Amino acid sequence: MSDKQFIMFCSPTLAGIKTASLFTTEYENKAELLSQLNRINILLKNKGVTALPLKYVRGRAVIYVFRASALKRDMQDEQVSRMLTKAGYSCVSTQGCVAELVKRMRNGKDFPHEIGLFLGYPPEDVKAFILHKGKDYVLNGYWKAYGNKERAQKLFDAYRSCTESFKKQYNYGKTLDQLTVRL
Repeated sequence: MSDKQFIMFCSPTLAGIKTASLFTTEYENKAELLSQLNRINILLKNKGVTALPLKYVRGRAVIYVFRASALKRDMQDEQVSRMLTKAGYSCVSTQGCVAELVKRMRNGKDFPHEIGLFLGYPPEDVKAFILHKGKDYVLNGYWKAYGNKERAQKLFDAYRSCTESFKKQYNYGKTLDQLTVRL
């Protein structure tokens, strides 16, 4: 797993304009993957960014990259809190909620669609996605939007622009640490 993958898939999170990002990476050796994640966590700890493996499947790992402060803020939202409680999360702490998500990802047969709440997606869109089983959305981009199409499009554009900017800066020599914003 390379710094370039983090830039490609996590730039809005690294920039501090998105709570979290999720991507899948291939690995040959689990210990080596964990060592790479540890290196990145040490590098980005003072910037408030954490990377965790959520699941391992046939040589592929699902990586969750998040800003704990943004996730804590998101989880304090009444609608988010209600939805997580209804889904069976006992969110006494942000870490406890993340631990429950990891458990569900690793042990569950079904994908926990409430993960959108952990990625900073609008709760009304996460709720509608679950209710409509991923159909009948008004816009498809970083997530499937059901509510405010214009707001979603602005965010999609901002995320895309951020990613392009970070990729360009990385190609000109800026490091992952230099690109990651401290909040």
